[in-house]
Amino acid sequence: MNHFKKIAGVLEAHGLDAVLLTCEANRFYASGFHSSGTDGVAIVTRNRSYYFTDSRYTEAAARYVQGAEIRQTDREHPYSALINEVTEKEHITRMGYEDEYMTAADFRRFSAGGQPRVSPAGYFVLFGCKKYQKLSGGCLRLLRPV
Repeated sequence: MNHFKKIAGVLEAHGLDAVLLTCEANRFYASGFHSSGTDGVAIVTRNRSYYFTDSRYTEAAARYVQGAEIRQTDREHPYSALINEVTEKEHITRMGYEDEYMTAADFRRFSAGGQPRVSPAGYFVLFGCKKYQKLSGGCLRLLRPV
């Protein structure tokens, strides 16, 4: 079970065109697919969802992630390039990110060039979708469905 549509449904209320999910727990909540640690990125836009992962998880993601376009990252297509492709394709101007989880290096890499404008999403986007408990690293854990 995934929650892409539920997350997409709260973006407009928070002034976002999309949210970038890099935290393992939040990617799992959004996609229903578990990949370890930093081996994946999900982008949820108001109209579409994307899941990026490396070659170790591409085949499994294609089987288990429903309702999202699956793309494989590699040397020629790093996460930042795939994210930039989506922001251009979807005309994203304001994208939320997990400000208590994302590293400064990732923030610089994903926000290079100034577009889209990345905004701290904190907990408010996912808070609208589920009851949560903050874990170390800024990830959220589902307590019970809303």
